[in-house]
Amino acid sequence: TYKVTFQNELDRVIIHGILHLLGYKDKSEKAQKIMREKEDFYLSLQT
Repeated sequence: TYKVTFQNELDRVIIHGILHLLGYKDKSEKAQKIMREKEDFYLSLQT
């Protein structure tokens, strides 16, 4: 079980989708790592 709220997971999914729209891919492990770092960065901007 992950200890994240529904809102946090929803925010991550939205950010993930936006990153795809901007051209980011997540097919390789390296690309997945980059996307996860971007997601974490944008999630950290929330107040």
